[in-house]
Amino acid sequence: MLELIKLVRERTGVGPLLARDALRQCGGDVEQAVRYAEQHRKGPKESDLSAGVLVADTHQGRIAAIVEVRCGTDLVARTDEFRALCRELLLQALGGPGEGPLEQQDYIRDPSRKISALIDECARKVGEKIAVTRYVRWTLS
Repeated sequence: MLELIKLVRERTGVGPLLARDALRQCGGDVEQAVRYAEQHRKGPKESDLSAGVLVADTHQGRIAAIVEVRCGTDLVARTDEFRALCRELLLQALGGPGEGPLEQQDYIRDPSRKISALIDECARKVGEKIAVTRYVRWTLS
């Protein structure tokens, strides 16, 4: 039962009591428990990305980038984990290929990982959905 609770918590970011309750309500079915937990969680829902930050910087005055990163609450937007993620996303925007969605790019510090994995890892830590809503990169030609 503990492994199932842990699995539901990792996939939804809910607390252990709600994860346990969801599993009990759904007869131990993890997929149903995930849906139940997401519907009954308190705080922002998956689709609620009302807070966030804009981060911007330049590299040697020749490349500039700005990244908008959204989360559910201002409380999470002020956490060290979220701020560190935003900084990494900005560095990716500056040093990466500059094409395509940021989430689908290979992480410049570890090409075996995708940026989406980095975002998901932070989202699990803070317990809210995190999304890059837009980014722009300029290069001096």
